[in-house]
Amino acid sequence: MAARLALRQPFRVRGLVLIRPAWLDAGPPGNLLPLIQAGRLLRRHGARAGLARFVETAEYARVLEQSPAAAASLVGQFHAPHAVARSVRLIQLPRSTPLRHVRDLRQISVPTVVVGTPSDPPHPFEIARIWASALPASRLVTAPARDADPAGYQACLTEACGLLAGQVDAERQSAHDS
Repeated sequence: MAARLALRQPFRVRGLVLIRPAWLDAGPPGNLLPLIQAGRLLRRHGARAGLARFVETAEYARVLEQSPAAAASLVGQFHAPHAVARSVRLIQLPRSTPLRHVRDLRQISVPTVVVGTPSDPPHPFEIARIWASALPASRLVTAPARDADPAGYQACLTEACGLLAGQVDAERQSAHDS
């Protein structure tokens, strides 16, 4: 993850765009438990039977109600190439928090844009807000929900990247002029 690189090797990072963070400093977070459940069902039952069981769960119903795009992404895990063999990543990824402590983000001083979206169960907006408030040189950008406005969502990501690039270029120019 980009934040981990910025903490471990800050000389390699000039700026960050952090899109829809999903973790804080404890894992696995509840918002990622459907991934773990999907991974376990894939491993135990295979793709077809695992999917049949998964779409009957309360967790899947909750995600589907909040975000059909997020639910489709979860279902896509069962159709992905080598889904069963790669199921371990669905089980392990949610457990691998990028931070030891949220307060560690205060050490990242490069310009940062944190993008959050409403109605995104795996990536709650509140987590993006926490990241942005902990990063000293950050700006929080609210992107439209992917379900409601996919083109607007993509345009917002492009704008966020452009915003960061402009800020990094301005700082580089300022340092060069000094």
